Amino acid sequence: MSGYSEDELKHLPVEKQKELIHGYYAAMSYTDAQIMALLNELDRLGIRKNTIIVLWGDHGWHLGDHNLWCKHTNFEQATLAPLIIAAPGIAPSKTNSQTEHIDIFPTICELAGVPVPAILDGKSLVALMKNPFASVKEYSVSQYPRSGAAAENQRLGYADPNAMGYSIRTNQYRYTIWMGNGFRSNMPFDEKLILGTELYDYKKDPLEKVNVVNNKKYKKASAAMHAKMIAFFKSQVK
Repeated sequence: MSGYSEDELKHLPVEKQKELIHGYYAAMSYTDAQIMALLNELDRLGIRKNTIIVLWGDHGWHLGDHNLWCKHTNFEQATLAPLIIAAPGIAPSKTNSQTEHIDIFPTICELAGVPVPAILDGKSLVALMKNPFASVKEYSVSQYPRSGAAAENQRLGYADPNAMGYSIRTNQYRYTIWMGNGFRSNMPFDEKLILGTELYDYKKDPLEKVNVVNNKKYKKASAAMHAKMIAFFKSQVK
């Protein structure tokens, strides 16, 4: 988006928005074509039926939602990434259970009949592949620093471009906590370093338009998500 000021990014001409969306879909179409070329080659070699195939991306992409045209956030559009695993003997299915990319390695290990190293943080997803209604973890985690853009300052009510955001996503909620003073997850947690928090209810607000972290109706949910976040931080301190 080079060449556009911050205010211009918030009010892009419709034609420029269409151009950016067109480019996004063009990139997806090109990627699809390359995937098909790979699958066709596996068929030509006669090894597709005994090959484990994993397709994943490192992030999603904002196409104007939240006035953003990027990947650099802890919102759903940026943190929800594709993950497709195909393995011999397992029927195709789709799951809404929480997963993370750190789960890919232990999954491949189990599928290949190799012992899963105990040192790994991820969990095998084979159980989900066999039963899409199963669950292997309560929440997924993402982390991204907050930008210093004025639009972000206005949205959250504070200005600290050095803030680090940690976000946990359950099937219903996303809870994001912003930490200052150089805090990182391998440090002892300190409540005094909290700059701000966000809570979104995807059942009622799938587009993340309303931060309900201080809403009285969500007091219990907010406290529960906060407790999960603290537990995560404690698990990271060795």
